[in-house]
Amino acid sequence: MPWRVGGRRAGRRRGPRGQHVIVVDLGYGDAGKGTVVDWLCATRPVRTVVRFNGGAQAAHNVVLRDGRHHTFAQFGAGTFRPGVRTHLSRHVVVDPLALAAEADHLAAVGVPDALGRLTVDGAALLATRTTGPPTGPGSWPAEPTGTVPAGWGWVRPSRTVSPTPTRRPGWRTAAARSCCAAG
Repeated sequence: MPWRVGGRRAGRRRGPRGQHVIVVDLGYGDAGKGTVVDWLCATRPVRTVVRFNGGAQAAHNVVLRDGRHHTFAQFGAGTFRPGVRTHLSRHVVVDPLALAAEADHLAAVGVPDALGRLTVDGAALLATRTTGPPTGPGSWPAEPTGTVPAGWGWVRPSRTVSPTPTRRPGWRTAAARSCCAAG
């Protein structure tokens, strides 16, 4: 039965252009999403992997049969597969320095064109080094509260207390483009 959208029956499109697969984890992570996405990209005609939320703190591990390994953070876990593109949606927090480091590692393990296959939504947030962890007594928990001490939690406070908003149109897009233009 087709899914219902807004109370109406949604139509089904048949064929490769109308088939989409959503891979999510309803728990606390570490569920193998990266391996599942890589498998889908290896066994189906996938053109694009869309990262729809999160940031550079993600850790989607993929180990290929030939032993190559990469922990995907901002690139889609299908990037090992030739021609598979990555799109970062407006809900992703993009860290340009981490993105460049990840692209360098992908090049080292045999994916030299990862940045060329990346697109970023112009409304995506941009994490900079000024949006790092809070400093000062009592501003950061003494003990880690999760598996990763970076990413979303660091950007959100800067949006509320920074005198200069991090969501200025044009600024983040230009910075993201200049990061991703280097090929």
